[in-house]
Amino acid sequence: MKNSKKIEFVDLVILGLAKDCETTLPSYFSFLSTLNSENITYFSIVGENGSVDNTRNLLITESQKGFLLVEDMDFLSLYPDRLERMALGREHLKEALEISGIRAKFVCIVDLDNIMEIPPTAQQLRIALNMLDSRIDAFGISATSKPHYYDLFAYERSDLSFANLSEEFSSAKRKPFSYYSFFKDNIYPAQQALTSSNYMTCISAFNGMGIYRFDDYHIGSYLSKNPKNICEHVTFNRAIANHTGKHMIISPILSFQTPADHIRRDFFSFWWQRRWKLISGMLKSA
Repeated sequence: MKNSKKIEFVDLVILGLAKDCETTLPSYFSFLSTLNSENITYFSIVGENGSVDNTRNLLITESQKGFLLVEDMDFLSLYPDRLERMALGREHLKEALEISGIRAKFVCIVDLDNIMEIPPTAQQLRIALNMLDSRIDAFGISATSKPHYYDLFAYERSDLSFANLSEEFSSAKRKPFSYYSFFKDNIYPAQQALTSSNYMTCISAFNGMGIYRFDDYHIGSYLSKNPKNICEHVTFNRAIANHTGKHMIISPILSFQTPADHIRRDFFSFWWQRRWKLISGMLKSA
């Protein structure tokens, strides 16, 4: 779908995938509207992927303002593996940006699900952009979250990788009586170890939002010759890090609220939350 206004250059292009996000899109649109307060010019491209709620209509209505492009991504339903689906979706958005001809100082990748319930402020985003602009040793900045960091799948540094976590997670999920122990003994301690009020450097991170220098962003690819069980952000960030010799920065300023489905829980709360998530998924697919 074409945007009604001809836009050639902005400070920030924001890319996101949306499926069944009608409850969080208003918060995203509100976030976009505040960027002018920090003199941040922007354009957003959102890939809509077969939503069964009002997501597509909300996006189309917002696109009429001229600062948002809606990409139809129904083709993603042909790919049952989630990691492959996410990689293809994000690569498609990257290609859509290239086709648009829009150039920018920075590219921002965001999640538009429950992480967007309380987005960072425009002022926090401005601070992050200024930092990235001043750090020639960094190709990107990632968000963190409170009360704790949550996105282990996308995290990697030279001495620590969670590349095999997807396989371990799938294996643990098949063992109901030890599933909670897997979180208590492995996931929760690892998340806590990455929770910090200081800036941290790494090879890869995401945690709901990642911002890249425009030219560095175009070096990367979300597609891998061996994509199975590897988070698409790791594939992408590894490619940029290997090509540029730079690293990512995790910023305590660029902070979200840890999503409810990633909050540390006791045994009974954990199982209630997992059961409700299963029921909700069944209702959506019905």
